[in-house]
Amino acid sequence: MTDTPVIAGHTRTVEDALHHVLRGRALPLYRMMAYQLGWVNEQGEAAGFGPPLRVLGSLVLEVASASGASDGLASPGAAAVELLRNSWQIHNEVAGRCAERRGRASVLSVWGLAQAINAGDGMHAVARLALVDPSAAAV
Repeated sequence: MTDTPVIAGHTRTVEDALHHVLRGRALPLYRMMAYQLGWVNEQGEAAGFGPPLRVLGSLVLEVASASGASDGLASPGAAAVELLRNSWQIHNEVAGRCAERRGRASVLSVWGLAQAINAGDGMHAVARLALVDPSAAAV
């Protein structure tokens, strides 16, 4: 997918909301989530590339903006949608036994079946937390 001005205009806000949700969470489960989100490599070191497009989260912010809502009000929903998408992606990789995703090893191939399922379930739970406690994702 190519970068569009609308998506690019919201990517930083979505990234900030995602970082806010996961801030201070240091268990290995959260390192797997950070890996899935493209923030770190397998060793937990910062990835050497910029943030990926956050298309669905950006669409949430764009719809909110068109409806007159602020990014601050909509950012928990944007983070939740991105976390749900990534949760689905991990579980889809498990179901298909995918070793790679976009040119790098999948969570499944790095940490194994049980941990991939835990990471996908964990992302789903964190997405719900972002919605239940909007301060968890508000930027």
